[in-house]
Amino acid sequence: NVFISGLDSVEAHLLTKDGDKIPFYFTGASMNYRGEECLLGVGIDISEQKKVEKKHEKVLQKLQSHLHNSPLGVVEYDSDLHVISWSKRCEEIFGWSEEEVLNKHAFELIYEQDIEKTEVIARELSSGSVDSNISNNKNYTKSGKIIDCLWYNSVVKDSSGDIVTIMSLVEDITEKKKTEEIIENSLKEKTTLLSEIHHRVKNNL
Repeated sequence: NVFISGLDSVEAHLLTKDGDKIPFYFTGASMNYRGEECLLGVGIDISEQKKVEKKHEKVLQKLQSHLHNSPLGVVEYDSDLHVISWSKRCEEIFGWSEEEVLNKHAFELIYEQDIEKTEVIARELSSGSVDSNISNNKNYTKSGKIIDCLWYNSVVKDSSGDIVTIMSLVEDITEKKKTEEIIENSLKEKTTLLSEIHHRVKNNL
């Protein structure tokens, strides 16, 4: 590939005298030296980088295992907000299986009238201006039902500070909101009734 493209790179293992394998990152370039095509190569030992990556991967796997057992739904997006992971709890909340939502954009699941305010939340995360935030918006379900959801969002960054994924925990608060509205309306009615009673008693005096 180097002699065709002129420049190429590859990761490979070097075998030491003791039989150990060391990961190296090689970059090669073809050049003409005194009329002959030659290959110039540079190799960098990336052992420490690989150790850090494996450590991060193990931590992320443990975290995902805990999150997927959470009563909250867990969604993972790539840096462009396309779904790359969808927990069983999300299937229960929204009705779609993971296979049905993979690669869908986050905004495809959001109620139209809430997209504008959700875009602000998304820009905060994707721009890196915040590491986490919370969004309260309506979402569509597979059946066409519209539900109220509370989203706890956070970014996952690599060792260079670049965003790798965006993770969200989601809670269906539809019934909770209905209960709050019932209580609020009941309090308003009682307040109105007490006000009327007070007014009548005052007039009778």
